[in-house]
Amino acid sequence: MGLIDERLAAILVCADCHGELEELADESVLRCVKCGLRFGVADGIPNMIVADATKSAGE
Repeated sequence: MGLIDERLAAILVCADCHGELEELADESVLRCVKCGLRFGVADGIPNMIVADATKSAGE
């Protein structure tokens, strides 16, 4: 099982640019493949607040 429920993962997009998200389970984050924002996940609940997100290194 992934970081978040499969049904939620199927519809969730980046809160900033609406890009596709990929799970980085070893870091407990969802990363936008388009803009590189990283959204933390705690207990299966993603924090999709843009102000709380971090930028991927090199983005």
